[in-house]
Formats: sequence, C-alpha cells, structure tokens
Amino acid sequence: FKSMTNFSILHRTRSGNVAGAVSDFGLICQSAEAPVWTTCLREMAFLEEDLSQVSIGSVKGVEIRQDQEALLFLLEVLCGLHSPVLGETEVMGQFKTYLATLPSDHILYRDPRFLPFVQHTVKEARTKFLPATGALSYGQIVRRWLKDTPDVTLWGFGSLGSEIWPWIREKTNSVVVKKMRAVESIPFVVGGEAKASAHVIAAPLSDEKVRELSDGSSLVIDLRDNSSSSGNVRSLHELFAEIQKLKKTQADLLPAGREFLRTQVDVYFSHHQIRPFGWEDLCG
Repeated sequence: FKSMTNFSILHRTRSGNVAGAVSDFGLICQSAEAPVWTTCLREMAFLEEDLSQVSIGSVKGVEIRQDQEALLFLLEVLCGLHSPVLGETEVMGQFKTYLATLPSDHILYRDPRFLPFVQHTVKEARTKFLPATGALSYGQIVRRWLKDTPDVTLWGFGSLGSEIWPWIREKTNSVVVKKMRAVESIPFVVGGEAKASAHVIAAPLSDEKVRELSDGSSLVIDLRDNSSSSGNVRSLHELFAEIQKLKKTQADLLPAGREFLRTQVDVYFSHHQIRPFGWEDLCG
C-alpha cells in the first residue's frame, strides 16, 4: 500500500457457482498467499499481484478489481450497498473479525493510514447517505414509532406478530393471544386485558375493541388490513406510506453516496503516488 500499485481484489459470490469454482478460487488465493475473507454471501482476497498474469479464466463467477476500483468496491461492500438489506452493518463486523486473523505484514496493514481511512469513510458515508436504510420492515418501522413509549402490549402472535416481536421485545410487557403458546420467554396473556402505554394490533380485533384501546392517551398501532389513522391510532396504510418514503429517500441518496465514496478513493490514491525522485519528480 505504500505506492498503491497492483492492489487487487479477487471476489466471487457464494451463490450460483459450480462446485469446481470453490476449490479453484481457493487454490488461486493459496498460491498468492492471500487469506480469504468469507461471509455468507461472498469470498474476497486482497493481493498485491497483477492478477492479469494469473490464470483464472477457467474459474467461473470470479471477479477481479484493481487499484481504485478495488478500494471502491471494498467500501461499497462495507457500507452494505451490496447486501440484501441495504445499508446493513453486520458486514463491517465480519470484516473486523477477518482483520484480526491476518499477519502483521498483510497488504491491508502495510500502510498504517489505510484501515483508519476505510473505517472513517464508511462511518461518514453511513451518516450522510444511509440514515434511512435498514428500516424497511414492519418491525423496524413499528420500533421507530414506539421509541418514546415505555411499555407495550402486543395483540396477536401469528406470522405478523412473531415478525414484529424481536423488534419490540424489550418494551413488551404482555402478548395477548387466544391460547397459550409453548414459548416460556414470551409474556403471554390468554384472552385477558392488558394495560400499557401503547398497543400493537397484529390480530383480527373488532373495531370496537381497537377504539376502546385507543381511548385516553394510549398509542395504538393498528396493523389490521382495514385499519385507518385517527387521533392516536397509526394504521397499516400509514406504515406502508412510511416505507415508501424511506425507499424514495434511499433512491435519492444512494447515487450521491456512491459518488462520495469514489471521490474519497480518488483523494486517497492521489496521496499515494510513486515519486521515485521526491520533489524533483513533481517539479522536473
């Protein structure tokens, strides 16, 4: 990384590859003494070699990126731009775990400024361009709506209720169901009344019951198909509108985010050009 020349990434996704590609990919990385970073979606290796000189034509699904394009791709992966859930943060943790396994003379450690640059750039990109990502599921939207609520009752534990549960479990003091479930860690209440500062409706309650729950100061998030917003009731239609709004925000911000990453890469590389004759090379 002292000169940033011949910096290459060898990459392949882990889905849709023929069986032979796995061993061939590993052999190439092994011959180049390049430890492989493996996630559930991809495999990557970082090399100083000029990969155009490596015979990899027979390995299906392998991509080669070099120099600026390699660093740009790494930053995009770490920002979650190539993840199924846009902007997810788990991949950064996986990368840090991989770094801890590398020898001190690995290419990623050659320049002491490199990894701080990567970490700072990913953090800045997330702050500026990815604040709305990772918030497009029912559970995540509901949790955002309940952020100022101290305690919650969840009504129903079918497919929708069980999907929402992990996002609100720390605030939920009771889950009202028709019959007891065999899950000891969940505070089930069978067909009873439950008082709380907020109620999340994930069961086919009657309109009358929903109106009863919304009386007073309790917030009600009504996720029934025929729900409607009124007073302190937030509806399924409102949740859909929130998701669409966030999707538009993502669509507007992502091009700017990618351009920001490319600009940062260009600046980084411009500071690492080879100057064999020092200042004379610049002024000669």
